[in-house]
Amino acid sequence: MILEAIYDGYFEKCSHGFRPNHSCHTALNQIQACFTGVKWFIEGNIKSFFDNINHEIMINILSKRIKDERFLRLIRKFLKAEYLEDWTFRSTYSGTPRGGIISPILANIYLDRLDKYMLEYKESFDKGKCTAASPESYKSLQYVRYADNFIAGVIGSKSEAEEIKEQIKQFLFEKLRLELSDEKTLITHSSGRARFLGYDVFARHSTAEKRHFNAAVCLAMPIELMRKRLLDYGAMTIERNAKGKDLWKAKSRCYLKNNDDLEIIDQYNSEIRGFRNYYRIAYNSSRANRFGCIMQYSMFKTYAAKYRMSMKKCFAKFRIGKDLGVRYETKDGKMKTRLFYNEGFAKKPPIKTSGVDYIPQTGNSKI
Repeated sequence: MILEAIYDGYFEKCSHGFRPNHSCHTALNQIQACFTGVKWFIEGNIKSFFDNINHEIMINILSKRIKDERFLRLIRKFLKAEYLEDWTFRSTYSGTPRGGIISPILANIYLDRLDKYMLEYKESFDKGKCTAASPESYKSLQYVRYADNFIAGVIGSKSEAEEIKEQIKQFLFEKLRLELSDEKTLITHSSGRARFLGYDVFARHSTAEKRHFNAAVCLAMPIELMRKRLLDYGAMTIERNAKGKDLWKAKSRCYLKNNDDLEIIDQYNSEIRGFRNYYRIAYNSSRANRFGCIMQYSMFKTYAAKYRMSMKKCFAKFRIGKDLGVRYETKDGKMKTRLFYNEGFAKKPPIKTSGVDYIPQTGNSKI
């Protein structure tokens, strides 16, 4: 709370991770609002960021705004806290503890130096005004960061985008002792697809306007990530037909059979709602209908396996009017109903709260 009070108002608008009233959606929304006309995307990837925060640099950054030596000693003790591995206590020489309550804001304080560097770089890089008459004389740099993930949008040449990448790499190494991953820090033409926070980011021209500097940025839900999510949940198998086409088929999640009906429907609803809410701002969000359908059939195959009945009888058992759901009794003897997710998958406005940032990772483990 003290660190947030000192630093949050000092952070730049391009920083969105682990902050009040910020989320992955606000970062993505800023990209849509500010990256219009970009020609190149730079996808930033810092190698093992949380494990490589330099303690001395961290304390030095903190000491510029915090003069209380006792408070700084407390932070240093937190950073150097030992950890248990294979029943042996080991010392910590760099990084911040994973899951530590102040690790997120320390990460933002550390990378705020990168944010400020990028804004200074933008001031020197930007040139001219965007006009139809002379687009070649216009250059611009945009930048957005969420935790240790960042993306830059460049209106300029590919060589300029490559130079920006090299300058970021040099700054991270010299000032923050961090390493930019050459393999994962990609430069992508805006007609292709960059990947940021689980979304595909690309530029799309309207049919009425073909000039590049007016190309709008689109956010798309990657279908392969939807496919992976269903496989990770164990809700689907993939079969290949005679034509070599993959067929997605719902399957029973046998490890849920011993749970009661309410626990099963709650788990499916949580997983569907988490996925749907995260990708609600994608222009192709309606394609998540397929996710919902697979999950629905997987749930009823799980119920059918639990009660050893056919799918037809299972649907009839859980039919509630036009919906599907579970009737259950509360501790005080009242009868209530829990319906299967029925809120649709149409595109909706972004969510500012950080709760949207985490899609349930239930996988194949038992509840």
